[in-house]
Amino acid sequence: ADINIQSEAELSDQYEKVADAFNALRNSNKIWDITSEAQSNDIKSAVKSTVTRQEVQFSLKDIDFIKCSEPAFFLENANGSHFYIYPVFVLLMDKNENFNLLDLKNLEFKFNRRRFIEEKNSIPSDSKIIDNIWAKVNKDGSPDLRFRGNYQTPVVNYGVLNFNIKEELNEVYNISNCEASELFAEEFLTYLALLKNDIGVAGNTVTKQYFDIVKEFGDKFISFIIRIQNDKKFIDKIYKIQSVKEQPFNNSTELIRFMFDRDLIICFGLIADISNLHSKEAFALLYIVAKMNGLDVNGYTAISVLYGENMLKAYVGMCKVINEEIQQPNNDLIILKFSLLLSAYDADLQKEYLANLYRFASIVVKADGKVTEEEQEALKKILNISEQNSKLQLDFEHNQLVERKASDTPPSIPALNKALVELDSLIGLSAVKAEVKSLINFIKIQKAREVTGLKSSSLSYHLVFTGNPGTGKTTVARIISEIYKNLGVLLEGQLIETDRSGLVAEYVGQTAIKVNKVVESALNGTLFIDEAYSLVGANRDDFGKEAVATLIKRMEDNREKLVVIIAGYTNEMREFIDTNPGFKSRFNRYIEFADYTPDELLSIYKLSCSKLDYTLTKEAEGKLFNLIVHAVDKKDNSFGNGRFVRNILEKTLEKQANRIANISSLTTEILTTITLEDIPEYSF
Repeated sequence: ADINIQSEAELSDQYEKVADAFNALRNSNKIWDITSEAQSNDIKSAVKSTVTRQEVQFSLKDIDFIKCSEPAFFLENANGSHFYIYPVFVLLMDKNENFNLLDLKNLEFKFNRRRFIEEKNSIPSDSKIIDNIWAKVNKDGSPDLRFRGNYQTPVVNYGVLNFNIKEELNEVYNISNCEASELFAEEFLTYLALLKNDIGVAGNTVTKQYFDIVKEFGDKFISFIIRIQNDKKFIDKIYKIQSVKEQPFNNSTELIRFMFDRDLIICFGLIADISNLHSKEAFALLYIVAKMNGLDVNGYTAISVLYGENMLKAYVGMCKVINEEIQQPNNDLIILKFSLLLSAYDADLQKEYLANLYRFASIVVKADGKVTEEEQEALKKILNISEQNSKLQLDFEHNQLVERKASDTPPSIPALNKALVELDSLIGLSAVKAEVKSLINFIKIQKAREVTGLKSSSLSYHLVFTGNPGTGKTTVARIISEIYKNLGVLLEGQLIETDRSGLVAEYVGQTAIKVNKVVESALNGTLFIDEAYSLVGANRDDFGKEAVATLIKRMEDNREKLVVIIAGYTNEMREFIDTNPGFKSRFNRYIEFADYTPDELLSIYKLSCSKLDYTLTKEAEGKLFNLIVHAVDKKDNSFGNGRFVRNILEKTLEKQANRIANISSLTTEILTTITLEDIPEYSF
């Protein structure tokens, strides 16, 4: 029989790895064929079952009537019926040399570790002692002291390989070298996955390489969640939130897992049908769920655990419960509740969480080498979640986090210093930083004079930010609000962001209501009005005038509880201030936000890449810098600065996804490297 085949290079390469692993496996000190197994009748013994085993051999063999370029993996059987594994066939041969040739695709192969109690003098040299156990034990595992001479025996881990083809073959071997058997299992499972092209993920094989990529980035995400679960200050904080109190969970761990699972399902649901258990996205979620629930899925051989009946039932049940709980948002809005909980505690943690979320989703989408247009659009939405959530969290806090107090969460370092560190970490903005620090020093001196009974200058905390779009005005406003809180100017320090659409209504009598509602949510914090000059508009309409008049009144009535920061283009803002004497008397401190230089824009881009685990080649960085310089040279007043860089990054990640889509063997380096051809041309 000529069973040579022409296989793809990837399949041939993987078979070579299997052969190398089999060579290491067959050199194990002991290989046993289990001939029988029975449950132990000794209720006091730590032994749960006893086995009868016979030592056998694995080797490489050629059979004269089989023509194949590869030698067979020969697995000896204690009963004399041996079998041979070829690249696409399994040959069964009994002791009378009757044989049967079976399709290797029909082989079901499993690996697991098994604990054996052994006497010290019978432990193979390539086995490891992992524990010691008393010969006679109580139900709780403690030694039974009624037995004189009770002694401890060593426990070792053996690798267990199971080969099964329906009624034709069912063999179980114990291997003394657990590491060698696991390595063989990983390589052999990868080979079977490539051969079958249907293990776990239909059309998108869960190879060992794909598994390792999901594991690497999934474990980073899980370690972040575990860190949050163990943060007692965070737990104390969220359990003061009314909406959290109403959640039907027994403890904080259950709550966090549910919120985390919910966010994952929302984001992955944008990318694919996660109810399809054979999708690559479902596999990634299965891994996360299993790991979060403490299952041992650290090796590729755990695929059998992930696709086990109990695991699949738990996954389907979780998806069903969460899908019923989710209030479907509109197409332009993604609400992530766990992200919002983090924002109520620490904005930096929220940013880290959202970066992890995007990174994991991006890796999963790209790791199979196929990125559809729908997946690209979904990744863009996930990348924008951070900005969307920063706007949503404020309304969420006002409506739900009603017990939020500034004193509830003492920071781990002095809060003012933390805010200053964040300010200093911003790229560029040297003049802005100097102005803010000057303001801080002035406030400190005035506060000190008040404490000592000296007269202090009348101080207005309201600010005017001027400059072009994308120069960091909103970010600095949030930091200043935090600074005000920690200087005692504000009680809570939340930042409420709005614009004309949030303050001006379409009907007579409604504008004042809108303004009052927004101001109420900003009390004890800061109200940030972007493009504030649009309130009055070019025609200075009555609705805009009503909004300005209402705002000025609320600023006066709540001057101890409200800070207002207005922002927009330099000339337009100065004209806006001149439209109302009430503004001129209250806004006397201007901070100008200059456009970023090309070097600063490049640094912003590289920082964003770093947060998402991407790296730039030197060639890519050179092209990117030239693109930025060209854009800066051609810029007008509408130039987006930081937003321009964000647009470049989005297009870069889209081009990178398209470039690697047809690469069959993806690695972490390929997935996270931005090359020259990924940088877009200047056409936007």
